[in-house]
Amino acid sequence: MGDLSVNIIVKISVMAAVLFLTTNTVNAISCFQCNSVKDPGCDTITDNSTENAYYRECQPMLGQEKSNFFCRTITLSLKETGSHVRVVRSCGWERYKRDCYEYEDEDHKETVCQCFTDGCNSRASPGVLHSTLLAFLSILPVLFTLHTK
Repeated sequence: MGDLSVNIIVKISVMAAVLFLTTNTVNAISCFQCNSVKDPGCDTITDNSTENAYYRECQPMLGQEKSNFFCRTITLSLKETGSHVRVVRSCGWERYKRDCYEYEDEDHKETVCQCFTDGCNSRASPGVLHSTLLAFLSILPVLFTLHTK
């Protein structure tokens, strides 16, 4: 092959690479989709095993266009039943401005968290972990003061 042929092959390869890298593709996301009221083990999913029966690709609802799905976990604590907790894991399509938020009224307290990678809604919601860490950090100065006396 001459220099001209090599030059053409290089140009075609570069154009193909640029086209490949700039093509906008939408990848589907897979989330755990279950409700602890009717789905055994939904509240205790701790790993993101793709073998889990509740791990499925997000699908648009009837009449809904394809969306940029994400995963969501809702943890509800019902006040009337004491410490009863319900967990709902699902796909979401309308994002909230924060990754986690809490809501409370006279009937229940809920923590809603959203995440953006396959199976990310498997473990304890970041809101619960964040609250635990915040509680620990708030008592740390007291423990330090007691220890230094």
